[in-house]
Amino acid sequence: MDKLLRTNACTPKECLSVVEVARFQLLDKEFNSIRKVRDDKKAERRKMKDTLDAYRQKRKQDPNSVHNAIERLARENRLDHGAPFGGKYNGKVARKVMQNSEPIYSGVCAILNARKAEHTSDAYIDNLCKKTVTSCDLGISSSRSSNRRHQQRRIVQK
Repeated sequence: MDKLLRTNACTPKECLSVVEVARFQLLDKEFNSIRKVRDDKKAERRKMKDTLDAYRQKRKQDPNSVHNAIERLARENRLDHGAPFGGKYNGKVARKVMQNSEPIYSGVCAILNARKAEHTSDAYIDNLCKKTVTSCDLGISSSRSSNRRHQQRRIVQK
């Protein structure tokens, strides 16, 4: 609208009727009230995020937390997530988990069963861990068979 006013070199009252000016002022007022609501929601979200981050930090510092128990289990199984990669289990570590999933997930299952919530059953946790181990085993066997097929194709091509 400002561009229109500049190009035509007229004031808002000359370009718009009285009704249109009133409508424009009403819309501008609505927009500003919406902006205030948005800013309030952003501030509330930021406060909640800060509270959640503080909780997560406290949980990581608790030596008896589930998070730290699983980290200790990972170190016992020589699974190290490097800080240069953002502290994630990926690459070589993921392959180690896939190749040696039974002891890792049986340890995770024991940790979760020891510190489970009241409404969670042991059978549910055991079932999840067994499904994870099975999927890891299937992933390894399928990747091995695909590697064998790839090697066989290379031999045939030579």
